[in-house]
Amino acid sequence: MQQQPSQPNAAPKALQNLQSWVSSERLVGKTAAYILRWGNTSVSRRQLHTEFAALCRNSGIPPPAEYAMPADNPDDEAVQLDETAVRAFLVQAGLQLVASFTSTSEPAPAAAGATAVVCPPHLLYRGGRPGVIAHRGLTGTNPEHSILAYTEAFAAGADYIEMDAVCTKDGHVIVRHDLLLDKDTNVKSLERFQGRAQERRVWAVDGDKLLMKGFYACDFTLAEVKEMEATEEFESRKEAADAPQQVLTLQEACALVQKLASEAGRDIGIFIETKRSHFHKQQQLDLEPLIKQAVAASGFQGHVVAQSFEPDSLRWFQRECPTWSRMRLVIDSDTASRIGMDMGYACPPYSSLRADLLPFIAPMKEYATMVGVRKVQLIADDANAPEHHPLADTILEQGLQLVAYTFRADQLPAFYNSPTEEYFAHFRLGVQAVFTDHCIHALDAAKQWQNKAAVAKA
Repeated sequence: MQQQPSQPNAAPKALQNLQSWVSSERLVGKTAAYILRWGNTSVSRRQLHTEFAALCRNSGIPPPAEYAMPADNPDDEAVQLDETAVRAFLVQAGLQLVASFTSTSEPAPAAAGATAVVCPPHLLYRGGRPGVIAHRGLTGTNPEHSILAYTEAFAAGADYIEMDAVCTKDGHVIVRHDLLLDKDTNVKSLERFQGRAQERRVWAVDGDKLLMKGFYACDFTLAEVKEMEATEEFESRKEAADAPQQVLTLQEACALVQKLASEAGRDIGIFIETKRSHFHKQQQLDLEPLIKQAVAASGFQGHVVAQSFEPDSLRWFQRECPTWSRMRLVIDSDTASRIGMDMGYACPPYSSLRADLLPFIAPMKEYATMVGVRKVQLIADDANAPEHHPLADTILEQGLQLVAYTFRADQLPAFYNSPTEEYFAHFRLGVQAVFTDHCIHALDAAKQWQNKAAVAKA
């Protein structure tokens, strides 16, 4: 009797081969190229399917689905691509990548002979087009700050990936947006952590609540945080999101992005936001030095932008990390007044004139290279978007770069027929880069804007 061939989906063999493939530096570059090309409608779906099937076979993991593709089928649209399978494959590959640099407790050394990148004056403009910053990764369809969010953001072609930094009780920096772990992890469902929620009044100038009750990251050790899963915050996106993923440290996140960049052979930068630095100091956690240490230990070689609502945090990076760029985030006065925060840190009202804005904006030149503003601070009424706005004009006249946040294609204001229209309305005002949950839409709009500008000059 003829012996049956061994099944390629045997778990130990598959994982062994996958790990070998990752270590041979073939996986990420090819997979990233696959997804990037997937977004290009000029590439045959049939060709992409064939490439992905080969990608899986070469890794020792069988293709997650077989598709009927008769040679005489002229309808390329009939070829189905299983997006879920691609994404699941990337999660598994990403986990192996993280495991490769977290297998030891010692921090990973920086690459030999590495030199810091000095920020050019207009780094945000990429080849003549506005820059695209992946807001917490590609979060339109992934849990924020997850392996998949970062991997897909890179694959989509983002210029930068944003990471938010908070500290654990034992001084490790993790990538989470909030001081509380309630919204984007499963901490509330873990029985062993019940009773650990705390209520604190927190001094802050970022527009979030000052009185907060929940599970503070600073009350948990890194080992405890690693027992949690990163989950999707927005209810409307839960169905599209993949299975929960692990919470990453900043060092792990930076190392993952560097791995992607090295294997694909292209540059990418990161934005790191210090989340409520003043609060961390009250907990005897010095956030800024820990961030600097984590980035250095990761071996990340791209450009870094430190961002914060707190000027003192940016002044620290100005002294200690002079090659990093620095972005001052500002909140609008309406939000500041509503939550009762210190109005000295709030941007003057929407209707303010340049003379009123100048005393607020001009001092930022002393410690910042960019200013990040909310969309509503530039366009309060989408149906009557201005051609110029005093806030944008003042920022640009002071030699600061202008960034707007946050664009979400699945929360598009009703006035616009497409995400591109919303981006164009902001590019018209001089916005040089955007934070977005949907990188592909932003990149498409930025390239179209670049083409329009080229035609206008011709």
